[in-house]
Amino acid sequence: MIKSNSFLDHLVENNLTFYSGVPDSLTSKICMHIEETARVKDSPIIFLPAAHEGIAVAFAIGRYLATRVPGVVFMQNAGIGNIYNPIASLASKEAFDIPLVLIVGWRGEPGKKDEPQHQLQGKLTQGHLKDLGFVIEHINPRSSISSIKNSKILENSIKNREKIVFLFSGGSIDE
Repeated sequence: MIKSNSFLDHLVENNLTFYSGVPDSLTSKICMHIEETARVKDSPIIFLPAAHEGIAVAFAIGRYLATRVPGVVFMQNAGIGNIYNPIASLASKEAFDIPLVLIVGWRGEPGKKDEPQHQLQGKLTQGHLKDLGFVIEHINPRSSISSIKNSKILENSIKNREKIVFLFSGGSIDE
């Protein structure tokens, strides 16, 4: 299990300070921690709320074009359909090859009990993310911040200008 503050600290340690998104129940502790930390005076975190996942991705793309530092977008996997256009049109390797970091709650994860409306989206999630060019780091209840840090997946993705998604299973985040 990963503590939300440790995860956010790891992102900030890697110069990821711009955040936007649509909160999700599975990653709500991280989303709340981002919002609360952004309100602290002299915080390095910039948080820009979005009413739609595609808008959050557009904000992150704009931030990257201004700073050359990837932005972080959080969402539920049901929002993946909303990010297709800005990623395909702007961020894909075929367009302007803009790196992004996603934090995605995986509702309807295969093999996990969830509401019927999440089942199909859950089954399609990994394929959609791969189609959009994301490296997937699956975070489950057995994951730890030390295993994420030791893997250097975030650092390597930033260095190689790749798109990465931290795909969170339910029960993976602690306070």
